[in-house]
Amino acid sequence: MRKKLPFIVLAAVPVFFWMIWIIFPENAIQTIIEDSVAGSQFVIEAQGLKKGLFYTVDIDALVLKGRRGELISVKNIRSYINPLFIPLFQLRLTGNGAIGDGNISGNLTLSRGKIKGTLNFQKVGFGDLYFLKLTGIKGSGTLSGSVTIIESDGHAEFVSKDAVFEETEFSGVKAPLNIFHMVTGSLDLRGSVIEVVSLAFQGEDIYARLKGDIRENVMDISMELMPGKSYVENPFVLAGLEAYKISPGYYIIPLKGSLFP
Repeated sequence: MRKKLPFIVLAAVPVFFWMIWIIFPENAIQTIIEDSVAGSQFVIEAQGLKKGLFYTVDIDALVLKGRRGELISVKNIRSYINPLFIPLFQLRLTGNGAIGDGNISGNLTLSRGKIKGTLNFQKVGFGDLYFLKLTGIKGSGTLSGSVTIIESDGHAEFVSKDAVFEETEFSGVKAPLNIFHMVTGSLDLRGSVIEVVSLAFQGEDIYARLKGDIRENVMDISMELMPGKSYVENPFVLAGLEAYKISPGYYIIPLKGSLFP
């Protein structure tokens, strides 16, 4: 009997976890996901959540909303939950989904008021990033990169090699984004402050970089614009920016005011 006991215990372990999964309701999973941003300025909605076989979860859409509406929507999510943390009412998810025609994958640890993890995204269209529309930035192209989240802090790195922007205006100041086609960036989020660690725009014979921060929706950012010889010799292309000219081939454009109009 003693020899059989270890085998009985081993056989009981998967049965135990199977029973936990059976009795753990879908609405509890949804509540943990949606409560992970409790106390922040954001809201998460889990739409069409369904339990699958043995700790798999399908979600039609996870929608992140801010004070001004929807910011981003991840659809067709397929994920796996680590069963060891369910008794602690903590979800450790690994999965993938779609943002428009782009892909997103990674892992998240969720509990009430706490969220952390890393997400990677590939070829997400500008048109599917609703927060860009709220800022007034319009255009087409795709973004690829990663986001790391630790509760109210985060770090994002991204690149776009096929950007086609329209000219954008921030608080009455025109930013000539339409002349750039490549963007590389790195941003830090600390509570309500977004710090521009590195944000560079590149076009044909022209380069720009942004530095500064956004505090509680208020921008304090400078755009350094460095046109090449073809622009210097043809000043009509940059007509309207003479007030920001520091020296031939160097402009500083202040982008201040509310990020979201």
